[in-house]
Amino acid sequence: MAHPAVRLPHLDGPNFEDKTLTLLILFGCLILLMVGHVLVSAKLRKKMRTLEERVAALEGMSGNDQRQQLLLANMRAEIAQLKAERQN
Repeated sequence: MAHPAVRLPHLDGPNFEDKTLTLLILFGCLILLMVGHVLVSAKLRKKMRTLEERVAALEGMSGNDQRQQLLLANMRAEIAQLKAERQN
């Protein structure tokens, strides 16, 4: 049983008598938050890599029509936006 000075009054009940359970729940939430961050970061990296590959492929194609230039500009803008999101 926890010392009365360390008990959390809003969690006081039969399942939360021990502060160990509360700490385990908080630690589990922290792990879930970290896993979510890693997954979102990986998704952004994959999307950015795909866009960079498409830009390189378009730049390597012959011809410089207006549609291709507009597509390249849009992709470059999206890459810049993804880089900004990744830094935040």
